[in-house]
Amino acid sequence: MPMRMIVKLLVTSFFPLAILILAYWVRSCLGWQRQRGGGVWRLGSILLAIGYRQFTFTRLKEAVYLTARTAAMVCWLFVGSWTFSSVFPIWEDKE
Repeated sequence: MPMRMIVKLLVTSFFPLAILILAYWVRSCLGWQRQRGGGVWRLGSILLAIGYRQFTFTRLKEAVYLTARTAAMVCWLFVGSWTFSSVFPIWEDKE
């Protein structure tokens, strides 16, 4: 693989994502993180998708759907663990 192709692949695939992650990390370390800190990540991801000419509203809709589905699964894990701990309490031996 020629060096020119390796550099092109790094510039177009690795570095944009690395810069996005680094910007998020630097922002967190400097204390600029607020409640809406995830907006930097979302905006950067959308800008990268636009830059790669891969952004469509269908993909955005699918990403939102999959995110909501994953969050719902995590919430059901909490509900299940709470239910399990309520039905089967841990009995302490007081001997």
